[in-house]
Amino acid sequence: QKTNVSRLDCIKQAMCRRLDYIASQYPKRRIVLVTFDSNIQVCLTPSHSTELSDATLDTSELESYGAELCRDIMVPAIGDVLEQWKTKILNLSPGSATALGPSLCVSLGVASVLRNHQPGEVVLCTDGQPNIGVGRLDVSTPRNSKSFYSQVGVRAKQLGTVISVVGTEGQDCQLSAVSQCAVESGGEVTTLQPMELV
Repeated sequence: QKTNVSRLDCIKQAMCRRLDYIASQYPKRRIVLVTFDSNIQVCLTPSHSTELSDATLDTSELESYGAELCRDIMVPAIGDVLEQWKTKILNLSPGSATALGPSLCVSLGVASVLRNHQPGEVVLCTDGQPNIGVGRLDVSTPRNSKSFYSQVGVRAKQLGTVISVVGTEGQDCQLSAVSQCAVESGGEVTTLQPMELV
């Protein structure tokens, strides 16, 4: 039986399934949740988060910000906090804007520290069009913004990190442009059907 769900609910379900898989296969792996609307919130544990209110920083500043956050706090293994992470995700609410590009740069900084000489992974989940900071793709987009996501993918590969993108169908998320970061880094692109319970 099919049940209508919102785009955000669809993303939440996909994220929880991804966490279930990681916890079953790699219970010692450490994860961080980075959420974004007009601001960026970095959750190093299910109960500890830090907010970056200036999403207009440049790419290197954003990456450095993410890396520095992880140097002083012990991020727990997912096997120890799986249910807490899932509760955190299910309680997410929609915001008013989409600082996708800046949050992606912050996430690269986080992954560069957490990967600990192993391949790192960033899973980018979005149901909105990037419209704040670097990589914005709205009507006032600079001409070079679409190439931003390819450049981020190349940078991720240099850092030993793969970016995978999860987006929703039927929404102008500019997914074809955003997904270039996955193409360049060797990640996957998944398009969800928000009109069906997945």
